[in-house]
Amino acid sequence: MTAATALRSASGTALWPTCAAVLVSLALLCSAAPARAEAFDADDATGKELISYLDHESWKYRVESLEEIGDRSLIQAVDKVVEMARSDEHHKVRHEALGVLGELESSWLLPTAEYMVVEDPVEHNREDALEILKDKGEGSRTAMVLGKVVLGDHVSDLREAAARILRKKKWTGAEEALARAALRDGESDVRRECRRALVIVGGEKYRPVLHRILMDEPNNKLRLELARLIKKSPIAADKSALLEALDDPYGKVAIVAAKALVKLGDRSVAKTLREKALETTDRSVAEEFNEAAEDLGG
Repeated sequence: MTAATALRSASGTALWPTCAAVLVSLALLCSAAPARAEAFDADDATGKELISYLDHESWKYRVESLEEIGDRSLIQAVDKVVEMARSDEHHKVRHEALGVLGELESSWLLPTAEYMVVEDPVEHNREDALEILKDKGEGSRTAMVLGKVVLGDHVSDLREAAARILRKKKWTGAEEALARAALRDGESDVRRECRRALVIVGGEKYRPVLHRILMDEPNNKLRLELARLIKKSPIAADKSALLEALDDPYGKVAIVAAKALVKLGDRSVAKTLREKALETTDRSVAEEFNEAAEDLGG
């Protein structure tokens, strides 16, 4: 046997175990492939199978199962769906689960939305939960949740939307949150919406907050807007603040304050209006003060 023949023979013998191992591995991979690539057709699955797939490792399978559960109105899955809306690791699964609760007309829809609007880390999910609160909310119970949104959500659009819901629904229960945000929120649009809501739902207890804003707000337009809000429905507690507002450096605010005093109907302020008319250097403001005094019979 030549040296070359011996070398080839030895090499073939040495490689054989390696080749055999590779063949065995390929065979194992081929036999395992169907298990990893298991087929799932939600349309053909039974209700029991759909519910079992809610625990599948693939979020896409979980979403597909949820969609079919909603289409079939499988109410027996509701407990699992609630759990998924609250705690599934994937935001699309949580979103789909919330929608399915609506399709199932479950009594758990509102409490789940109230939870998600505060706790879900994804803005889109919180936004959809907020829409459900607007449509399905229950007064003071939901108002407390909206108050948490007003004070705690890091997205200003959602804080503003929560305050708007409170104003339009006239729900009480979040007045403290509205008052704090009306004074301190970093976004002027949020402060504005909170003030609007506080005028509607705050009552006399929170009127001093509005008065403080009327005196301290540096933005002329925001002071004017608040004066107009107070003018729409002035109460006796507003009298002192409105009298102070007659000295507002922005003439339009002073004029609105005078008209609000007329709406209150307190004739005793007519004398003050006449005096302020003489003090101001703005002719248009003086004319409005005198007209207001006349309307009050003074």
